Amino acid sequence: MLFSPRPPYDLALATRLLDTPLSSVAEYVVDGNFRRALLSRGTTMLLQARSIGTVTEPAVELSVLAPEGVALSSELADRFRIMLSCDLDLVPLYEQLSTHPAGAELSRRLIGLKPIHTASLFEALLIAVTEQQVSLAAALAIRKRIGQELGHSVAFEGRQYWTLPSPEDLLACKIGRLRALGLSATKEATLLSLARLAVSGELDPVDLSGLPAASIVRTLTAIKGVGPWTAQYAILRGLRRYDSVPTNDHGLLRGMQMVLGSDQIPDHKAVGAYLKPFEHVAGLAAFYFIVWYALGKYASVSHVKGGPTIANLF
Repeated sequence: MLFSPRPPYDLALATRLLDTPLSSVAEYVVDGNFRRALLSRGTTMLLQARSIGTVTEPAVELSVLAPEGVALSSELADRFRIMLSCDLDLVPLYEQLSTHPAGAELSRRLIGLKPIHTASLFEALLIAVTEQQVSLAAALAIRKRIGQELGHSVAFEGRQYWTLPSPEDLLACKIGRLRALGLSATKEATLLSLARLAVSGELDPVDLSGLPAASIVRTLTAIKGVGPWTAQYAILRGLRRYDSVPTNDHGLLRGMQMVLGSDQIPDHKAVGAYLKPFEHVAGLAAFYFIVWYALGKYASVSHVKGGPTIANLF
């Protein structure tokens, strides 16, 4: 199935961070194509998105790689398009970034970048909980073990692809199983609580999506083990809401320092003040700063006098 995302759109740039030795589970990059393992109506499927257009005239080919013979339904295609942010309008973000010279340069360097979202709110929360107070490398390694032990797999061309576990998968585990895979007892308890709430319907993404961002944060942080950063991360990736900002995110603080050319890392108050005019796209702006920092750390961004340059992308 071929479709045209809203321009500008750069799928290769969006998937670049996944194409590193730190890659984890569920999301894969193979030969420059984005692959996603997920459950659909009880079947483990491997989907692929292949860019065949340009940033200004984008075209993406969606296909089901496995199981063999399974056609891509319109329902699944729509779900995949949403996860890839294909219809996201970047103009409001770029208009606000253009009011600052450094912001204008950031949007030029990352033009067409759109976030890749998780398959569900629960998946976003699972990812966020595993990343609490540990290095990214450690979190990715733990998630890989969790996916391979508790998730679902599908084979394609001699390779296995794993999903992250569903809430039902986690609730089927014995107490201590997640600890054996590398999580602390506190994180295990948090994930099991989230799984129970998801299964019972108390953690309903549709209901939460209708609330103001601050109310969603309050609802999520009422769950033991879920702090503001975890809640804000889940709002961004799991609910696709850009009016919430994880102002204490290390990547955001360092990314803003790099882009704005500051001698010191800004504190969360300075970040909040800078992003306040962005309003409903503040979270999207934060995503751009985080990606700028992450590309520099994990994907071979060079730094030269006068500012960072993504030498291998442009």
